[in-house]
Amino acid sequence: LRDFNPYIEGQIRNFHYKKKKKKLQAHRGGTAFLAGTAALCLLNQVECTRKPRGVWQHLRCKQKTWDPDLAKTAKAWAKRCQFKHNTYLTEPGQTHPRFTSVGENIWTGSLSIFSVQGAITSWYNEVKDYSYTANSCRRVCGHYTQIVWARSYKVGCAVHFCPTVQYFSGTNAAHFICNYGPAGNYGWRPYETGAACSKCKGDQCANNLCRNTERDKVISDSKWYPAWDRPACDEYCISVVVLRLLFFILTIPAAWILPKYWSIAPASE
Repeated sequence: LRDFNPYIEGQIRNFHYKKKKKKLQAHRGGTAFLAGTAALCLLNQVECTRKPRGVWQHLRCKQKTWDPDLAKTAKAWAKRCQFKHNTYLTEPGQTHPRFTSVGENIWTGSLSIFSVQGAITSWYNEVKDYSYTANSCRRVCGHYTQIVWARSYKVGCAVHFCPTVQYFSGTNAAHFICNYGPAGNYGWRPYETGAACSKCKGDQCANNLCRNTERDKVISDSKWYPAWDRPACDEYCISVVVLRLLFFILTIPAAWILPKYWSIAPASE
């Protein structure tokens, strides 16, 4: 994306610095919630603060804010290492405690080339295959339409390192997922055209985004987790469990032998 402002570029650099520090954890099969600020800056920037194809503006484009519960869903599905959409997206309560349906974008590729900017840019670049007039796609463009879906205002993302991914030919992959609420990609156009923010009823307009203090609050249900997410123990987890069990087994004979050794050892003068 060529028109990022310095603030957004700074957020991207900050994210990559943190990501490098956590790369070893990722290589052990870990899942990381993405830096919310960086991902949100990217999504809001491509969605509303520049004009699609350089000619249109959105009438009511809601600012996207971070949602920890959507991030839980992204994390839970990413750890399955399957290159396919979550099968629970349209089932109420299965992917979010409040949204009845949730949207989803997936990017899977080599961990060595993964970046938030690259993944979101690849989704947005599907704009070239979307016709606003006909509301149709020449090729795949559902990632783009979900990004610019004006009524989606919450997002949560996660990335998981997968040695292999089902339905994906590569290996050592970064499996990156963003979930959106409420879901987009229904039968109508993703946004209306006209003067920016002209239909932001009761909201404030800033940088072509409709902002609302109550709606934009970061709310999380700490007791909610996807019911379909089952605890999993990866290779790193298994190695830790085995080492702890081995250590425990070795302490038993040590606890029995050492007291006897000290009891028969000659006393020193």
